[in-house]
Amino acid sequence: MDFSNFVKNYQKTHPGETEQDDTPPIVETPVIALSATTVPESGSGMTVTVDVTAQDAVSNLKDAAITFTWNSVASDSRATGSMTKTVAYSPVKSGTATAAFTVNMLGSDFTLPVGTYSFSVSAVVRDIKPNTAEPKTATAGQNLTVTGGQHTITAQASPAAGGDVRINGGTWGDSKSAAVNAGSQVTLEARAENGWSFEGWYDGTARVSQSAAYTFNANANKTYKANFSGSTTSVLLRNLGQEGALTEPGNVYNIIDNRGYSGMWSISFLKSRLPEPFKSASGWRITIKGQVFAFTQNLFNTDTYEANVPDTVTNDIEEIRNGNFETGN
Repeated sequence: MDFSNFVKNYQKTHPGETEQDDTPPIVETPVIALSATTVPESGSGMTVTVDVTAQDAVSNLKDAAITFTWNSVASDSRATGSMTKTVAYSPVKSGTATAAFTVNMLGSDFTLPVGTYSFSVSAVVRDIKPNTAEPKTATAGQNLTVTGGQHTITAQASPAAGGDVRINGGTWGDSKSAAVNAGSQVTLEARAENGWSFEGWYDGTARVSQSAAYTFNANANKTYKANFSGSTTSVLLRNLGQEGALTEPGNVYNIIDNRGYSGMWSISFLKSRLPEPFKSASGWRITIKGQVFAFTQNLFNTDTYEANVPDTVTNDIEEIRNGNFETGN
C-alpha cells in the first residue's frame, strides 16, 4: 500500500486529527502602566504594570513571557538591562496576563541609579500546543526620572514687613517652602517693600548672595533668609492722612488738646490706616522742635498708638502738625 496515499485519504475522511495548529495567537499591543514618573533612588519606589491581552481562535492560551527593558537616556548608557516574567493565562482562548515590575523599592525587582530612563516591553504569548508563539512590542509613552530623594528648601523674609520671597517662580509670601529633588537647581527670589531695601540671602549667619535672585543646587534641607533693611522714612504729621476723631471712617491721626487737664497734647493714630511704608514698619515716633516722642500701643485697642507732648514744648497745634513723623527702622 502506498502510505502517502493512505495519509491523504485519511486526512480527507478525518479532517483536523493529523493537522498541527501552527497559527500563532493574536496578541494585542501590550499596555504599560507607569504608577509614577519620578522615583527616589531609595525608599518608596514605583510599580510598572504590563497587561498582555491575547486570543487564539483554535487552541487555548498558555502563558506570556513578558520582558521589561530599561535604557538610560544618556550617552554613557550606564544602566541598560531587562527582566522577564512568565505569567500564565487561564486555560481559555482569550484573556489578559499581567506582570508587575517594581523599581527602587525595598525588595524590588531591580534598582536604578540616578538618571532618566526609557521603558519598553516585549511579550511572547504561547498557546497549549508547542511551538506556537508571537512576539509583540510596545514602548512606554513617557520616561522615568530616578532621583536621589528630595530636600525641603525654605525661604523667609526677615523682617516679614521688609518684603516677600518665592521659590522657583512660585507665589510670593513672607515664608515659603518647597520639596525639590536632590541635586536639582533651585532659585530663590526676594523683593523689597516700599521703604525697604534687600540686603542679602543668608544661610544662618553667612551671607551667600547679595543678589535678589539666588540660584544653587539642593544638597540638603535648608532654610535661607532674605534680610531687608529699612531706611528711616519720615513725613510731616499733617501729610500722614486725614486728621480727626479715630472713631470716624477715614481719619488716620488725631490731636487732642489736654493741656488744661494734664498739660499735654495727646497724639494718636490707627496703624491699619497708615499708608505704606509706615503701616508695615514699627517704632513710630514724632520729632517736634528737636525733641523726639515715641508712640506706644494703647492697652485696650491694639490698633491705636499714642504719644504725649508736654505744653512746655509747644503751645501751637500747628507745630505739632508740622512735626516729623518717622518709623523706627
